[in-house]
Amino acid sequence: MQDQWGISLGVRQCQRLFRQLGFRLRKPRPKIAHADPAQQAEYKKTAEISEE
Repeated sequence: MQDQWGISLGVRQCQRLFRQLGFRLRKPRPKIAHADPAQQAEYKKTAEISEE
């Protein structure tokens, strides 16, 4: 933006503008290296959710 329009924006200002436009920062969930996908799917179906 600096080169094309002569506008200088900081990192936080850009983050605020993206948020106002409806974007959000999403971080990928970590995956276990040698996990069995079938066991993970079965666990998700039967896991009890604890309410604290």
